[in-house]
Amino acid sequence: MKKIFETYLEKINLPDPFRERVHKIVAFYSDICLKQVDDIYVSEYVRDNGQQEYESLWLFTKFSILEARDFIIKDDFDYSLAGTGICYWRLKKEYYELKESTSQSRLYLKIDWASNVMSGELKGSGLNCEFLKDIFIKYAIK
Repeated sequence: MKKIFETYLEKINLPDPFRERVHKIVAFYSDICLKQVDDIYVSEYVRDNGQQEYESLWLFTKFSILEARDFIIKDDFDYSLAGTGICYWRLKKEYYELKESTSQSRLYLKIDWASNVMSGELKGSGLNCEFLKDIFIKYAIK
């Protein structure tokens, strides 16, 4: 797995056992799709009680967008060609002006692909908002 992925997982404080799942999923997609994974994103949010919830692992290659749903406990995988284009996106933000995040920052991105085969919801809290903003700029409004 790329060092930049390790650095990202460290920055968002993903627990070690969950990082091992990320390693396995990145390897799985690399083997199945025969393509190098360019970017990853962990969709997560904070519950009202302060507990961190991890939902999906998103992977991006030059030609595809992949999702591992409930990646902590399941092997449930989606695949979509990136070339089909995104026909709709919605960005919702709280305590975040797309500049500097705080522990209260929240960012939500909903995307629909033109093929109508796949849609996605990516969530971020705290520092992870900045990573979601980068994914949004690179893959949704490119």
